[in-house]
Amino acid sequence: MFDAYAYYDNLLREYIVEGHMQWKRKPDYDSTPYWYYDITQEGEVGGYEGVGLQVEYHENTNLVDYSLVSLNSKGNLYRHRNADDWDRHVGVTYKVQDYAEYNFVEPNTWKNWDYTFDSYHIYTYWTLDGPIGRLGIKHRYGHTWDSTSVTSTSIGWPGGISFTFSSSSNRWDAVSNPAYWVFY
Repeated sequence: MFDAYAYYDNLLREYIVEGHMQWKRKPDYDSTPYWYYDITQEGEVGGYEGVGLQVEYHENTNLVDYSLVSLNSKGNLYRHRNADDWDRHVGVTYKVQDYAEYNFVEPNTWKNWDYTFDSYHIYTYWTLDGPIGRLGIKHRYGHTWDSTSVTSTSIGWPGGISFTFSSSSNRWDAVSNPAYWVFY
């Protein structure tokens, strides 16, 4: 999981805050991705995943748009259009289904499988009503498999990003290191 970061887009005249995640690979001859060990069949991998991006609360921030895309290991893009929750001063969360795909490439290799969440990119677009100073930014990912699912997500302040899981097993979540965005 990479740290979130922010920049100003002169064309859009908006600040963009982004978060990115890509699954780790085993240090073997084949660079097997760790998601491979959660796949038991083609189709849905567990229930919903949770993804969120947050900016530390400030009354002068205005979230004006957001998007989430995920990619499989071959670079095919999947757009996730409907956010589960958002807060105009803090950020956005998504609850999305991930899928395993089977396409024969060669015998006895993980490369016969693919996963619609090999990586993701979450984007938020902001305008400001005045000076802000320094704000913390981070993103979070909740992964599930077997019968576990993210049942709800929320975002707000002071709690930040929150995921509710259907079970305490067959799941994990990760939060990026806190990064800081300096607004003027």
